[in-house]
Amino acid sequence: MSSPWSRRSASCCGSTRAHAALERWAADDLRSINGQIEFVLKEALRTAGRLKERATDPYRTSEDDE
Repeated sequence: MSSPWSRRSASCCGSTRAHAALERWAADDLRSINGQIEFVLKEALRTAGRLKERATDPYRTSEDDE
């Protein structure tokens, strides 16, 4: 079974200005451009209520274990 965030190839055909802004943001956050795009997409999905929360870890006993 693949992970929910397995990498897939995708074309990012946005505007040049948007791509440049993503590159700057990625550099500021010390991420690759692909990592930044993944971060932005996940946050947008969470905000829109479209991303299911991860299943809880059956081995974790409490929230304090983090």
